[in-house]
Amino acid sequence: MSVPSTLRRLLPLALALTAAASAQAVVKLSPPATSLYAGQPADLTLIFRNTGKTPVMLGNVLKDGSMPCLLFRVFDRAGGPPLITDWATANCAVRERVTLASGQKAVYRVQLSLALPPGEYTAIMTVPTEPKAQHVQTTLRVGPGPLVAELRIPLNVKAGALPLDIVLHNVWRTPERPPLLSCGVGLLIRNANGRSVYDSRPEHLGCKPEAHLGTVQPGSALVMRWHEEIKLPPGRYTAVMWGEYNASVRF
Repeated sequence: MSVPSTLRRLLPLALALTAAASAQAVVKLSPPATSLYAGQPADLTLIFRNTGKTPVMLGNVLKDGSMPCLLFRVFDRAGGPPLITDWATANCAVRERVTLASGQKAVYRVQLSLALPPGEYTAIMTVPTEPKAQHVQTTLRVGPGPLVAELRIPLNVKAGALPLDIVLHNVWRTPERPPLLSCGVGLLIRNANGRSVYDSRPEHLGCKPEAHLGTVQPGSALVMRWHEEIKLPPGRYTAVMWGEYNASVRF
C-alpha cells in the first residue's frame, strides 16, 4: 500500500519534533555524596533542566521526589559484560508523570540497588522522558580500595631502629599506580601515655604528587620501608598513618 503524499511530508516533521523533544533537556547524574562501599546501594541525584521552548514530560516519578525502578547498565572498568537492573519481579510503587515547563529545573533521588564489589564503574541510566527516553551516566568508585594500607612491624621488635613497612594491597580488579607516599601520608607514633614520640609532619613538606611508586597488579601488594629512620626506647606504642592511606598498628 502506498503512503499518501501528505503523510510522506509529515513524517520528516514528526521525526524532527521527536529529536528536538529529546534534545531540549540538560540531564546530569551525580554520584553519591558520601563514600560508597561494597554491597551498599548507591544513592544518586538526577538533575533535570528543560532548556527547550516546549514542555517536557518525565515519567516514573513519586510524590516524595524519588524515581524508582529505573533501568541501569553498569560497566566495570576491569571489563566484562554489563550488570543490568531487572525490575520484572520487583514490587515497584505506583508512579506518575511530571511535566516540566520551559526553563524549569527539577532534582530527583535515584537509587542503584546492585550490590557491587570494590572497583570503579560507569553507570548508565535510562531517563524516562517522553516521547523518547534519554541516557545519562556517572562514575562510581566502590570501596574499600583500590589500595588498602597496612602497617607491618615484625613480632617481638626490639628497641632502637624501628623496621616499619607500609603494605598497599590492591583489592580491585584493575592495576593501580599509587603516588609517592611522602606527598600525602603522615605517620604519628604515640607511647602508652599518649605522648607523641614521632611525627613526620608531611604538611610542612614540599613534593611533586605526580611521582609514582610503580604499578600494583590486582590481588598483589606493594611493600615499602618507611623513608625515615625511627628510633624508639623500650615500651608500648601505637603508630597511625593518615592522609592518602590510613592504617594503624600497636606494638
